[in-house]
Amino acid sequence: MTEAALRSALIVAVPEVAAAIDAWRERTCSAKPSNGVPPHVTILIPFVPPPSIDRSLVQELGRHFESLASFAFELLAAARFPDVLYLAPEPADPFVRLVEAVTDAYPAFPPYERSIRLDRSPRHRRRRHRRARS
Repeated sequence: MTEAALRSALIVAVPEVAAAIDAWRERTCSAKPSNGVPPHVTILIPFVPPPSIDRSLVQELGRHFESLASFAFELLAAARFPDVLYLAPEPADPFVRLVEAVTDAYPAFPPYERSIRLDRSPRHRRRRHRRARS
């Protein structure tokens, strides 16, 4: 991948599922194990341009995430965005809160290049995917 094509992302790595999904990911995904991408739940992509990632940003992110509560989750069912098949984390709310926290802290980097919107209503705090208009 050329430097111009490199993107950064914030993820929650889930190495525990590698044995179950890595062969499938290797055949079907650009973010494949052979490219160094572990099984994960994506929090924000794209993030800061890779040349802008420095020790200061990594330390800032560390402080930001240390302030958030840890949580348990399971990946029990497959779900789909129009172009992506994924294992849906349950409960989803902690991940939605992570996306919200990162989006609030780094507003220059909207989630998924604005291809999703965050429903911040207390009754329904799930990410909703917006289809691209043709």
